[in-house]
Amino acid sequence: MNLKTTRAVAIEDALQEVKNKSFKLLGISKSAQLANAPSFLSLFGTDHKFFYMAEKIYKDAVKLRERGIGRVIQHGTDFFLERTMPLAYYISGDANARPCYNGPVDFYLSEGEQLVVSSSFPLSHIESLCDSHCVLASNEEFSPVPIKLTEFSFLSRLDGPITSVSFSSIKDVPELSESILESVTSYNKQISFGASKLSMKSKRGVISSHVFQLNPTSNPPTKKGTLIYDENDDVLKYYDGTSWRSLSFSKDNLST
Repeated sequence: MNLKTTRAVAIEDALQEVKNKSFKLLGISKSAQLANAPSFLSLFGTDHKFFYMAEKIYKDAVKLRERGIGRVIQHGTDFFLERTMPLAYYISGDANARPCYNGPVDFYLSEGEQLVVSSSFPLSHIESLCDSHCVLASNEEFSPVPIKLTEFSFLSRLDGPITSVSFSSIKDVPELSESILESVTSYNKQISFGASKLSMKSKRGVISSHVFQLNPTSNPPTKKGTLIYDENDDVLKYYDGTSWRSLSFSKDNLST
């Protein structure tokens, strides 16, 4: 599940659940409705994590504030903001943040108090790299996006946002696989592979080239079907499974 950041801001009224400290989302707050602010569900769905800010407000003053990373979850017909990684909280009058070492803080409301949650931004590049194997990219101006790289993958961008693409899924992205094929086939200079063996998975695989050059080798693998150039005997040889056989020609078969 990737961490999504965006310049758009979701603002909703909420209530804290008693058992798990998640926030039940009550819908877009009245102040946000005037600005046509989106809901958390429409902005992030249930497939992305995001930065949030929760504020307990009493008579237009912020009594308690918490920042962290959360996600939207659904139970029945209700949607909740699950605080998966609370980062810091502020008590009214505090100038500095306090780390959430003991998990999320309590936002139980007394009479006249209101809980408002909104989407937020990372306050620093360090805060953006809140997960392992992350890199920072940008899909929008002034909006750094942490992208988690999966194992055996690389960063790529087609028409959409920058994302992590695994090598195994290249075949599922026609534009990418075709682009890689075009880059390799149209390259007219030398390509050097460090692999000890090039295996073609297709049973009808064909290697086609204007020139096929065998370099001399002193320790060829004794595997049936192996073709080599023996520099000492100045002939091509193939291994038939038992011994090396020479490929020879007769001058009488040459056209004059």
